[in-house]
Amino acid sequence: HNPEPKYSCWLLYHLGIAQKELGKKENARDSFLKLADRYPACDYAPEALFLAGELWEELGYPEQAKKLYQEIISLYPFSDYANLSKKKLEK
Repeated sequence: HNPEPKYSCWLLYHLGIAQKELGKKENARDSFLKLADRYPACDYAPEALFLAGELWEELGYPEQAKKLYQEIISLYPFSDYANLSKKKLEK
């Protein structure tokens, strides 16, 4: 059986953080994107998208990052990550 969505979301978030800390940027990005895709209402979703955007940038894909920042502003306009995304897009 599947765990409750809030636990799955929490696990994916922490998996992504651990992967990022271990230098596994592609894996971390994929975990964060999976979280945001599967659990868009999860409290971690805006942050996960933002972290995925930063990882896209670090991996050399600025256009992919821009798309995620725009998505955050659209989906989570009142989140702190929307404000951070706006700052990223102004650069």
